[in-house]
Formats: sequence, structure tokens, C-alpha cells
Amino acid sequence: MMLLTRRAACVARQHHLASLRAVAPPHARWRGLATARAGKSGATPAPARKASWASDEVRRLAEGGDVAKALDRARASRVDRSAWFSLLKALNRRATTHTIRGSRIPRMARLALTEMARQRTQPDSRDVTAAVNACVAAGEPSAGLDLFRRFGQDGDTRLRNAALRAANAADDFDEGGIILEGFEAWDDWTYAYAAQRLARKGDVDAVRRLVDTAPGGDGAAREVLRNALVRAHANCGDVDGAVEAASTLFPGALPARTRSVLSSLLSGSSAAGDAHLG
Repeated sequence: MMLLTRRAACVARQHHLASLRAVAPPHARWRGLATARAGKSGATPAPARKASWASDEVRRLAEGGDVAKALDRARASRVDRSAWFSLLKALNRRATTHTIRGSRIPRMARLALTEMARQRTQPDSRDVTAAVNACVAAGEPSAGLDLFRRFGQDGDTRLRNAALRAANAADDFDEGGIILEGFEAWDDWTYAYAAQRLARKGDVDAVRRLVDTAPGGDGAAREVLRNALVRAHANCGDVDGAVEAASTLFPGALPARTRSVLSSLLSGSSAAGDAHLG
């Protein structure tokens, strides 16, 4: 009886060990399961890791001022929207502080927006605004207008302001009028750039109406707007009107841009007077 009981216990124990061996996978299988579980729990796939690394690299290069290398890196590997915007902001800074000769800045801006679209990251208003401003800062406003026509027709007020500024810088009065028709709402800078546009034509009355009706919340925009009235008088050859407008609108110290307008106007008037006397 004891022998049978021991034998039964031994058989039961062997069955139990066999069942454990059948369930327990080998070490290689454990590693495979661990990898699969890690993947399901959110581990980054290799292509996504590569894109994230490339985006970080583009941001690092752009913030360091190496715009050309940043653009090459962004074109070589798909990067995220934030990396593209960092590149475009750096391009704008580069154009503002260290003008690159020739058409390099506009070409790089166009390449950036085109590559964004190719990577299926459609440039938004913020991206196109930075590109347009970079072209204007580089002295190529017509290139900025081309970018606006291609990528920014559905842009917001800020982008349209940038395009209107580019039209003014390019002395394209008709294009400025078309851009103004697309505004749904005007802000302080819209009034300022619209006044600049009219000042180039010497339309004093129209500029004065804008000065009188503008909200005037942004100090920098208000300065540009008021200076436009001084320039409108100057472009009409109205020395007295320009001086009166400057003293009325800027009762304190005159801004640098207004001093420049008056200086050019007064020196021209003086030269004309001397010629008449001679």
C-alpha cells in the first residue's frame, strides 16, 4: 500500500513538472515576448526614432545659425513641422542680421516650403509668413510675393500683412490692392501697411482717414502709420504739411524714420530753392 502511494505521488510530481516545461518557453522565446510586449507598450519604431532624431538635429543647426546645413538635413530626411518652423525663423534672422548676397535667401525659403509640401507637411500661415518676411529682409520682396501667391492664398491676417508689406517694398501698388481685398478683418499692422501703400501715391486725405480711424493699440504699428502721413505730404512736395504732421503726431522726439523723411524732404527743398535763386 505504501509503495503504491509513493508511486502515485511520484507520477503526479512528474506530470506536474512536465506541464511546467510545456508552458515555460525557452529563453529566446522569453526575449521575443519581452520585445513584443515592449512594442505594444509604446516603444518608438525605428523610422519614427529616425525622424525624431532628424528633427532635433535640424532644430539644433537652425538655432545655431547654420541654416544651409539645417535645410540640407531637413531635405534628406522627413522632419516635423516644428523643425521646419525653426529653420524658417532662422532664415528670417539670417536675412535680417547677415544679408546673404544674391538670391540665396529667397531660394532657400522657396526650397523649404516646397520640401515641406513634398513631405506632406503643408506649410501653414506661420511658415509662409516667416518665408515672406525673410525675402523682404533680404531685399527681394517680389520673391516674397511669389511665395504668398503659391502657398498663402488662404492665409490669416498676419500672413496677409506680411504680403502687403512685401508689395509695398516691391512698389507694387496693384498687388497691394488685391491683397487688401482678401482681408476679413484689419489689425493695427494692416492699417499701417495700407497707409504706407497710399503714402507712396501721395494720397494725403486717404492716409489721414486711416490715421483717424485706426485702433492704435500697437505702438510700433502706430508709429509706422503716423509716419506714413508725413511721407504722404513729402511725396506731394508739401514741406509745410510734412513738418506740421510730424510735429502734431510726434510731439516729443521724432522717430528715426520720420527724421529721415524730413531730412530728405528739407534737403531737397533747399537744393531746389538754391537752384531757383541761381
